[in-house]
Amino acid sequence: MRLLLLLALAAIPAQLPAQPQVVTCDDGSKWTVSPFNPDPCKNLNTPLATTEYPIDFLLVHGGPPQPTGNSFADRVARVQYEAKYNQFVGLAPEPDNYNAAYYSNWGFGPPLWYETKYGNYVVWKDALGGECTSVATTAILGPGVTVARCQVRAIRGGQCLPLLQAFVPNALRLQNSKNCTPPTQAEVE
Repeated sequence: MRLLLLLALAAIPAQLPAQPQVVTCDDGSKWTVSPFNPDPCKNLNTPLATTEYPIDFLLVHGGPPQPTGNSFADRVARVQYEAKYNQFVGLAPEPDNYNAAYYSNWGFGPPLWYETKYGNYVVWKDALGGECTSVATTAILGPGVTVARCQVRAIRGGQCLPLLQAFVPNALRLQNSKNCTPPTQAEVE
């Protein structure tokens, strides 16, 4: 019985795993061909679609993403931008119960209110910590939480904020103080 099994195994040819196929694109970069990316050179630096975006959409989301040279990251950015475009309905009027004075005290500029298929949103393009987006209901009913969330993102991004909202966690307050401290000469060298 064992001899028969050994003879059967010997008759099966040894199948080695296939070596990955590497192609060289016109720009000299080397890419591995895979079932998910059968022609990697084709996707490299593919120009963006020449879609004409409405001015309202461009006000809220800015222009299309620019190629960075990383084909995967560029593709992800384009797909996300197109998804935002497909969900966009238009600008929405500012709600009556929006507390503009509260947000301006925290360094938020004028808001842009917009509507998508999934609800209403607000974006502050020139907030103190950088661009910040929120669901419209949260921005109206919980302005402290909205400000804190925007500040948390700015602190995690390495920005220094002069004044923090009470809802910002203590660990991030410490991180903010480190962000605000200039590096010492030893850290620079």
